[in-house]
Amino acid sequence: AKGQYIRSCVTASTMGPGIKINTARN
Repeated sequence: AKGQYIRSCVTASTMGPGIKINTARN
C-alpha cells in the first residue's frame, strides 16, 4: 500500500495537480 501511495504521488506530479487532489480524496 505504501509503494502504491508513492507511485500515485509520482503519477500526480507527472500528469497534473487534478489527479493529485483526486488521489488524496480517495
